[in-house]
Amino acid sequence: MAEELTGATVTFGTDNYQDVIGIVQSESSKTTASIAEARNEEGKVIAMKAYSKSCEKTFEALFCTGTTPPEAGTPITVGTWKGIVTQSSVTKSNTDFTKISITATMKDSASFL
Repeated sequence: MAEELTGATVTFGTDNYQDVIGIVQSESSKTTASIAEARNEEGKVIAMKAYSKSCEKTFEALFCTGTTPPEAGTPITVGTWKGIVTQSSVTKSNTDFTKISITATMKDSASFL
């Protein structure tokens, strides 16, 4: 949800992806690019070109009874973003609620096979 804070609009909290992941406690996004380099005779980089971009998202959520966390290799849709789960884990504790952690990635505009 967006709120006004000292003249700037800021966002607080996470989106609701309860039907996909659980009750989201945190969400992070990271973008990376694959870079090609051209080097001169001295080995110094003289040109760079980004040729592929990736977006990786990590979610930590409270586990909801009756849901099945997506396994690694599973396509996932979270809001409008789509990716493939690269890591999925469930953490149980005798002093805390059961949590799931999911990391997913999408490269360029790849389609799922």
